[in-house]
Amino acid sequence: MKKNLLRATVMCALVASIASCNKSNETTTTTTTEAKAEQPASSGKIAYVDLDSVQANYELCKELTAQLEEKSLKAQQELQSKQRAFQDHYNSMQQKYEKGQFTSEQQFQNAQANLQREQEAGAKRESEIQAELAEFQAKGLQQMNDSINNFIESYNKDKKYDYILVKSTVLYANSACDITADVIKGLNKRYRK
Repeated sequence: MKKNLLRATVMCALVASIASCNKSNETTTTTTTEAKAEQPASSGKIAYVDLDSVQANYELCKELTAQLEEKSLKAQQELQSKQRAFQDHYNSMQQKYEKGQFTSEQQFQNAQANLQREQEAGAKRESEIQAELAEFQAKGLQQMNDSINNFIESYNKDKKYDYILVKSTVLYANSACDITADVIKGLNKRYRK
């Protein structure tokens, strides 16, 4: 599920970066016919990128995904450990209660209060971990978005495409317009530096 969420977020980030790249390259036009006549005609050069392939083959994406999975696994292990410890304390208190080992009502209430604090601390830690993971994921997505956006911008300086689209948003595309392999190769080359 986390991979699907990451994939969806990466796709949205790449769509946004490509869209912003295209917007930054557009010139503002006026509605007067004189201004329209002065503008050069668009060549109509269009290319597309397959985001699934970029995600699967871009080394930065693979590295960030592996880091997120590692952090998620460690967090899950930490939370499971805390949950087991809480369950052990609860079971211990329950056994003491059933055997009548609490010498007073106050001692029993103190044990219950300790369990309540332990449970609240566990819930707080779970929230903290979720926030840490969300922040790490957001920073990673921003890093990938910036990297891809910057690369597409520099890549397009030489190629002069009018539009670079995301394949998943296109109903039909001629495979001759697919620049995915070229983009992945360039991204990985630049990332290795």
